[in-house]
Amino acid sequence: MGFSFRNLTAATLAIGSLAVLAGTANAQTPLVPGATIAPVPDVPGGFGGTQLFTSTTTFNAVGAGNNVISGTLISSVFRVGAVGSALDFVFQLNSSSASTTNINSVNIVSFAGFNTAVAQSSTDTDGAGPLFPPSAAQNQVGNAFRSGDGEGVQFTFSDSIDPNTNSRILIVRTNATNFSTAGSAGILGNGVGTTTASTVAAPAAAVNVAPEPGTVALVAMGLMGTAGMVIRRRKA
Repeated sequence: MGFSFRNLTAATLAIGSLAVLAGTANAQTPLVPGATIAPVPDVPGGFGGTQLFTSTTTFNAVGAGNNVISGTLISSVFRVGAVGSALDFVFQLNSSSASTTNINSVNIVSFAGFNTAVAQSSTDTDGAGPLFPPSAAQNQVGNAFRSGDGEGVQFTFSDSIDPNTNSRILIVRTNATNFSTAGSAGILGNGVGTTTASTVAAPAAAVNVAPEPGTVALVAMGLMGTAGMVIRRRKA
């Protein structure tokens, strides 16, 4: 097989993706489609990085026996490294005082087509202030599951989240270098059907920026000028 810049680029990206997910030893565990991880590694303070996006969305659902789950979901994106580096997707649930039952799990989509690794933290992950409130010690994640199609990453809590408390900070490391706000999260409580919080950050395909026509024309003119100079020198 002949040399190809495209093949070289693909190989370089693949190696880079593996390096990103390797990170610090035992800092996070790769989560492949169809797999379950237990326990989920605890990373005090998270991984830091540059915060690119954050949003807070509300959820509310009423289920059997008039049980209610209500609260907010914080969704954030961090880049660990220079521009173009891979992204971490960071989440936290708050069960408000309006909840009448506990929250058992949250399923976040979509991570299809991307590598993922998971971790949790009980302390603020951005290092710049109280973006993520502290969580109760008992609200840790028991396991993480990724659906067979790779779409969803589900965190299930060891002890369900009581009303008026916060979950652990949930971290999904990826090899994505771009994101969108087209994700969603299904939140499940005791006897309460899943409710969806929209405007949730999710990985997105990288954007290939095509050069402007004017830029292409300038480059072509420059090449033509260079070729003309070479020809004149040869004639001289």
